[in-house]
Amino acid sequence: MPVNAASAPSAPTDLAWRVIGLLNLYRLLVPIVLLAVQALARPHWALLTVHPRLFLSACIAYLVAALLLVIARRLDWSSLRFVALVNAGWMRQPSA
Repeated sequence: MPVNAASAPSAPTDLAWRVIGLLNLYRLLVPIVLLAVQALARPHWALLTVHPRLFLSACIAYLVAALLLVIARRLDWSSLRFVALVNAGWMRQPSA
């Protein structure tokens, strides 16, 4: 009986690429949702009442970094190992 390609299990690398893609989607949505919540929030809910420029700068920086990670994933020369290391290194907290 022939094996149907749709029923065959996905390769581990395919799953890894999909996980990285979902992680990048999440990273793109975080600053957009924060900015939308801030725009729709009432004045006493405001996230940026103390440091408005810092909040906006952090959202923009996060969005730019997320876009760069999406671009790195789409490049032809990027391997799964390289993209995973870049994504993990970007999330790593600096040591004290």
